[in-house]
Parts: sequence; structure tokens; C-alpha cells
Amino acid sequence: MMTVEEILSRLTPEQIDFIRQETGQDLTSENYDDVLDALADIEVEETMKDPDHDTERNAIASDLVTVLGDPEGQLN
Repeated sequence: MMTVEEILSRLTPEQIDFIRQETGQDLTSENYDDVLDALADIEVEETMKDPDHDTERNAIASDLVTVLGDPEGQLN
């Protein structure tokens, strides 16, 4: 299992900023599940707003949900 530090090292500065801006939190082992849930909520919210168009916010949230939900890439 990867540590939060290892996962963070794979994220871009823009992705880390997105997490901070959208959730109001830094990603830690203590709030990992809460941040993942918040990002999944953003993904659903953006999809429901306009199912035919992928917004930048949705794309970033979706990418982060994929990375955080399967940090070792085992589901690919």
C-alpha cells in the first residue's frame, strides 16, 4: 500500500492546489477518505450539470478520483 506522501509525490502542483481549493484541506492520511469522497462528489455534480460536456473542474476531479481511488494502478 502506498503512503499519502508517495501519492502526493505523483500529483502535479495544480492537482494539489485543486484539492486544497475545492476541499479546503491538504491531503493527509487522516482525511484521505474524506478528500476522496469530496472529489467524487465534485465529479458527480459536474457531470449532472452538463452530461454532454466535460468541464475542466470535472476532468481534474475525475483524474484525482482515479489516482486516489487506485493509487497503485491495480484496476487498469
